[in-house]
Amino acid sequence: MTQHDDIEDILFDLVEDGQLSAQAVADAIARYPEHTNAITDFAAAWQSHRDDNVEIYAPLPAPDLSRLWNSQAAGIDPFEGKDPFELRDIAARCDLSMNIMVKFAERLLKATSIPMLLIRRLADELKVPPGTLLDYLDQQQAIGASDFRSDGNPVVGQKQTFADAVRSSSMSDERKEKWLSLSE
Repeated sequence: MTQHDDIEDILFDLVEDGQLSAQAVADAIARYPEHTNAITDFAAAWQSHRDDNVEIYAPLPAPDLSRLWNSQAAGIDPFEGKDPFELRDIAARCDLSMNIMVKFAERLLKATSIPMLLIRRLADELKVPPGTLLDYLDQQQAIGASDFRSDGNPVVGQKQTFADAVRSSSMSDERKEKWLSLSE
């Protein structure tokens, strides 16, 4: 790879042969650390538009997702005001079952286990930045007074991984396989 200053030249070199290997991405990040975010964003976009039947793509190096968490948005509930019909429509557009959409809304899923492709798509559907959605999902699940009836104190359960939620969902095997291939 030739040394470049312009990010467009760097990205062009990455895909010069029509492929985008994990090693080429890692090398570009090591060579141009000031462009890490642009390189990983480009690589994620490239991989999300690939033909899923092609087996030649190696997994990309895990990007630093910490920049997506936005501490100023910690109090925002992106699902607030959404009725069940809106949630059903969003679930359908994101190719999810309603029971998984409810787990998103109730913060029952581990944020770090959800594929970034889905985070971006869901954030777009909810009309919030991905960081706002990630902040919301990363918070403890809420237990409302109407949800709890007992003499003892409420106990917050463990969050489920996205892959486990997919496996236990009512989605077709084909849809399950799609999401499991992106999350594991």
